[in-house]
Amino acid sequence: MTAFTPVDPANPQRETIYTQLKNAIINGDIAPDERIVETKYADIFRVSRTPVREAIRMLEREGLVVYEPRKGAVARPRLTRAEVDEVYTIRSALQLLSVDAVVRNITDAQLDAMEADNRGCADKHDVGAYFRHLDEFNGLLTQSSNMPLLIKLLDQIESYSATTSFQNPEHARFRESVLSDDERRRRALAEHEEIVASLRARDADRLRRVLTAHTANVHEAALQRYGKED
Repeated sequence: MTAFTPVDPANPQRETIYTQLKNAIINGDIAPDERIVETKYADIFRVSRTPVREAIRMLEREGLVVYEPRKGAVARPRLTRAEVDEVYTIRSALQLLSVDAVVRNITDAQLDAMEADNRGCADKHDVGAYFRHLDEFNGLLTQSSNMPLLIKLLDQIESYSATTSFQNPEHARFRESVLSDDERRRRALAEHEEIVASLRARDADRLRRVLTAHTANVHEAALQRYGKED
């Protein structure tokens, strides 16, 4: 359970409250459809209602909070299958937009780290290590674009969906179920190795083809599993 920290008056209140509420929604401490009451959180953070209201509006713009009649602000409900489909479509498009920048900007040290993560993913008996290295690999691929706005948009889209945000143990179990099949893991690892090879060759067209296939496979696997979770 999240322990909210009272706001330091010396720091911008709205941003601090926004960050804490966002993390609580993503990790499930504020449940889907749970009311976010201004007076409650003003007391928790020891501030007036104004910065809480402003933080809630920021979360609404990101789709993490919605306003419902007679309830007010609530944490976003669980996504429908159609919304999950849209999330993966947008996520794939953003990753493909980064291809030229990644090929241009990625360093040899980052590529070495990605290869190390691939080796770490090879131990199929250590599920925790597999996903830790998987996250590190994806993070390096995104960050190497050196495109701050695109990185921010990817972060937002991943926070938006229970299928792509894994701080919540329930969401982590969902991802593990998507990649529970040994064959699917082997295929994902082979695709990651091909991503690194494309980057080593500085071949944007090859990387674009590999990423298109990889994101389509992830998209399909997630939708298949999400349907079973409903």
